[in-house]
Amino acid sequence: MGGTSYDVTTLETESDMAKAQKEMKLFAFVKRAILALRDTSKSKGIHVVFSGFNGALRKQYGWDKTQAIEAMNALAEAGEIVLIPRKFGPMIYLPGDAPTGSSAASQEKQADATLAKILG
Repeated sequence: MGGTSYDVTTLETESDMAKAQKEMKLFAFVKRAILALRDTSKSKGIHVVFSGFNGALRKQYGWDKTQAIEAMNALAEAGEIVLIPRKFGPMIYLPGDAPTGSSAASQEKQADATLAKILG
């Protein structure tokens, strides 16, 4: 009986390529959303809830809330976007557009200065 044989190495490579393309498409979607939805007179980023981004992301990719959060966290960990926690959901920025005063290092510096004032 003549069946189709598959090269496992090729399938893994094609799967990896498809995954990379999907991630690139995700970043392209997020970048386009930030640029289209932001009001630069107020901020260079967007609030994921108030801008409608969350709903659009989930509809575009067919994800639930958890999958969308994991995807955004992965982009942030890769340095593709910056997430800054805010009430009701994070603000998302492109790298270089995020306010500098909200970085972890800046917050640590501010905490040190505040402690010095309190403790003398």
